[in-house]
Amino acid sequence: MPRKHFLLTFFAMMALMLPSRVPATTVFINLISDSRPYRILPGAADNYWIVDQGHGLILLTKTPPDVWSVQYFSISGAFDATGPDPDGRLFVSVRAAQPSVKIFDTNSRAVVASIPIYDGAWHYPNGLALSTDYSHLYVCAPAWPAVGEFFSYVDSGLHPDSGRVYDIDLATNTISRTAVVGALPQTIHLSPYNELLVSADEMYDIKEPVNSELVSVVGQEEYVDIIDLQSFTRMQRIACNSNWSYDYTNDLAQWNSDGRYVAVCNPEAYGIASHPAFSDAIWIIDTADNSVSSTIGVIDSNHRYGAKSLIVSDACTDGAYVAINQYDDTNSQRILLIDKSSGEVEQAVDTGTEIIPEFLYELPDGRLIVTGGVSGKLAIIDPT
Repeated sequence: MPRKHFLLTFFAMMALMLPSRVPATTVFINLISDSRPYRILPGAADNYWIVDQGHGLILLTKTPPDVWSVQYFSISGAFDATGPDPDGRLFVSVRAAQPSVKIFDTNSRAVVASIPIYDGAWHYPNGLALSTDYSHLYVCAPAWPAVGEFFSYVDSGLHPDSGRVYDIDLATNTISRTAVVGALPQTIHLSPYNELLVSADEMYDIKEPVNSELVSVVGQEEYVDIIDLQSFTRMQRIACNSNWSYDYTNDLAQWNSDGRYVAVCNPEAYGIASHPAFSDAIWIIDTADNSVSSTIGVIDSNHRYGAKSLIVSDACTDGAYVAINQYDDTNSQRILLIDKSSGEVEQAVDTGTEIIPEFLYELPDGRLIVTGGVSGKLAIIDPT
């Protein structure tokens, strides 16, 4: 498939002029102080598990006719999670003095095992992915604390290939293999071609040539590292963007039903880059040949918006909902519905100032669960 580059100035400007509103049916759910709701995972019928970064898990439950309630389960240092597996287990990455992955049983609603992320040194785990048969867990881990803490300049600089991806055998709950990746691996995705895609970067440096141009930035340089599962080694690196990514969350999401195409979200796409393609909000990778098949930019005359996360919609044919960064005078955070084929923005949903969208989850009735991240809220939104 030929590489296409959508600079969607016209479409984005039209989308930003669409009637944008906070839907009257929106339900806001206030959480306890300091909550930071993040990724959303499915549970049993009408149950949804939400990572509460730093604190643990939140169970969001719907009871008839449409009453929503929350329960809290403490896992100190929780950062991200994946699952559930067929036994109802969630796997939670934990950043603590002794970093680990906690296995949380959604049936007993308790932590049942802890896997230390230690290979002679401790590594903070970030994103996780399960193997297709649920026998292995893949965990990406940056070089922190060796490279320093969040937003500090301790040890800042180039730290090539200091990140790790661990293959954890869930029969023994031990690390069985280790792969080397960029310094700060963030999220991980299993492709249908027996490969792992890992969003990573090497911190401050000069990028590799792109289209015969040398792209240099002061900030982080983002890649997707491709790990071959059989050899468990990096087989390829794809340069994706050249901007600092807020809180190190360049999320990866399945773009089509068979899993061939994977979307890379660039939350800081509105930043300045030496090459315009690197400022696009969404990069589509064809995992059949590990190439960038297209990029999608969301732009108006003054701003270039980034994508925090996205989900492919079941209710909207060939549509994807994108939670975007929109920091401007309106102080309005939006969710955009994008046509996957054309890259056109079809609809904009204004979430108001109460919630800053972080992650999305589509309910069977077409509504969206929206986590508020730093705003510490959840919302149930009807985007129609």
